[in-house]
Amino acid sequence: MDYTWIFFNIFVILSSIFGDTTILVASIKYNAFTLHKSIVTVIQHLAVCDLLSTFGYIADVSLKLAGWEDLNHVFYKEFIVYLYVISHPVSFIFPAVLTMLKLLIVKFPFHARLWSKRNAHLVCGFIWILSLAYPINIRLDPKNLDASSPSSDLPPSFYLRLDVSRALGLAGTLVPLSIVIVTSALLIFEAVKVVRKRGNRLKLEGLMTVIATSVVFSILVLPQGVFYAHYYHQVIEANGAKSAQRLFNVMEYMLRANVMVNFFIYSLTVTSFRKFLLERAHQLKTAICCGEEGNIDIERLKTDICCGEKGNIERLKAMICCGGEGNIERLETAICCGEEGNIDIERLKTAICCGGKPPSAVEKMAT
Repeated sequence: MDYTWIFFNIFVILSSIFGDTTILVASIKYNAFTLHKSIVTVIQHLAVCDLLSTFGYIADVSLKLAGWEDLNHVFYKEFIVYLYVISHPVSFIFPAVLTMLKLLIVKFPFHARLWSKRNAHLVCGFIWILSLAYPINIRLDPKNLDASSPSSDLPPSFYLRLDVSRALGLAGTLVPLSIVIVTSALLIFEAVKVVRKRGNRLKLEGLMTVIATSVVFSILVLPQGVFYAHYYHQVIEANGAKSAQRLFNVMEYMLRANVMVNFFIYSLTVTSFRKFLLERAHQLKTAICCGEEGNIDIERLKTDICCGEKGNIERLKAMICCGGEGNIERLETAICCGEEGNIDIERLKTAICCGGKPPSAVEKMAT
């Protein structure tokens, strides 16, 4: 289990850093999301939240391994834990905001055209400010008290803090989850009604993105709701059944997966983002195969391939023509560019650098 958890976290960390960074770069610099600007803004804030959670988790684990937690270091207690925990409620609220925004866009399409990025950033900023109060739950967490003694010896404040902490965790889980489920159902109903009423096609790209995000979010968050509702007391009091501990482990896996899954959802449901990824992958392949800039210097390529590393044309003439009266320029053209001597840059690039079907003369030379 320990090795599984380690490898799983490494995969989640790498996927989150690569995926969320790609989402931010693609949406901010290249406008790779052809969705409503308010939806894109929420997606950007959600990516920042996932990155914050990932780096907070890395710092948390690193400082624990360094022993700072045992020393009750101020930096660990007051900054790293706060940084890590603050992203938790935001990652729950933004999917709810995403579904509500999409529902309003479908229901009021003409008003939605007037919504600006600035207003979307203000809403997201208000959510960030609101979530600053969530880490107060750490102060109320009964785990900060000693629960190893018999229940009769536990102070009344333990149970009070236990109930308050459980209530906050349950509300922070079930309220966003309920909003996501209800608004997703209303969104599907409203989308069907719009199609039937207006008789035109609805843009499915943004709809599928929001619905897929909602479904995955609900699946990943549901174990936490069950945990707070039924098993929280058992785990905190350290006398719970094995089923409670197993559910807690499942919850941890699910919450960790929640920070990296959005990249894969957008790759599958947003066509423009998928095209952006394919174009960047092709450019990377070209850069590896054909040079750093991806541009072929045709003369240099002809010389390197046909005439040897030093480009000695007389050496090629001696090796291939063996002193005959053949036209060396014609021979060079026939080998590199085909019998007619017409250079097709894309064809040559595909044939020599990146695979594919090469010209017949090149095949002959390779043979």
